[in-house]
Amino acid sequence: MNSDSLIASVLLVSVAAQLATAIVAFTLFKVTNHRYFWVIISFALALMSIRRIIPLFNIMSGEEHFTSFSNEVIGLFISILMLVGVIGIRKIFIDKVKQQIELIKAKELIEESDNTKNKLFSVISHDLRSPYNALLGFSNLLLDDVKQSKYDQVSLYAENINNAARNSFNLLNNLLNYSRFKLGRLEYYPQAKLLKDIVDSVIISENLSIHNKNQRIIIGIPDNFEVFADEFMLETIIRNIISNAIKFTPNDGEIEVGCEKTDDYSIIIINDHGVGMDKSEIDNIFDSNNYHTKSGTNKEKGSGLGLKIVKEFVDIHNGSLLIDSKLGEGTKFGVLLPNA
Repeated sequence: MNSDSLIASVLLVSVAAQLATAIVAFTLFKVTNHRYFWVIISFALALMSIRRIIPLFNIMSGEEHFTSFSNEVIGLFISILMLVGVIGIRKIFIDKVKQQIELIKAKELIEESDNTKNKLFSVISHDLRSPYNALLGFSNLLLDDVKQSKYDQVSLYAENINNAARNSFNLLNNLLNYSRFKLGRLEYYPQAKLLKDIVDSVIISENLSIHNKNQRIIIGIPDNFEVFADEFMLETIIRNIISNAIKFTPNDGEIEVGCEKTDDYSIIIINDHGVGMDKSEIDNIFDSNNYHTKSGTNKEKGSGLGLKIVKEFVDIHNGSLLIDSKLGEGTKFGVLLPNA
């Protein structure tokens, strides 16, 4: 190989190194605050590499050139150093960006944790206190009447005490489930389950509330209809939706529970003819940082946790929660759970 061939080879490698350096430098404008600086540097490097193509063409065409092997080796060495340097700078900036992203995620996690903690404290200090105040108040009235042998109001007091105790239990249940989920301590074991058995169990637990409002639950679920889900989470999902339907359906109203099966999903449908929701209330269900609650048709209280837990548990199943609601007409919930 003659000297011109060696010089041409060195020039070719040097041009490639400078072009690579220009490309790497250009990518830095996306990850740094000095965008224009790196754009200018990349264009300057590209122009330098183009300038070095001229002597390469002269050598290849056999024309006279004014360069030497030693000079081109030095130029190649400098080009490689520049490439290594720019790659190193890029790595430093990328690592810095990754650290910033991790810090942002950590901050968001802390904020979410604070929001959860504040919500739990709010529920404990306010919502959980209310049913216990009712328990204490009605139990004192009951005790006084029994001491005075007055029994005409005993049934009413006992019913109110039972309602307060059940509300406290449901609220505590939701608090525990919500906190376990947020702490990552909720286990997930999906398996094939008969949907009607779970719905029947929920209806039995809510029977007193249904009776007090003289409501009718219409169940249209075949005995052999199976869903693939975690039993505890599925029962919690159904209980919270049905409890919500009972709460916002007036006395003498109807609630329908049905199901459908597609190639991909098992669909649980719970439809009430109650007060309904507007768009902002529906959006609130899907906003994990926003809590809102309102009283039911018989002034029933709530914590705002129930439907959020439904959404979280459906997400764990890689399913979907669909809500179709109109104010004054009622709400239709569709829980889509993937088939096994």
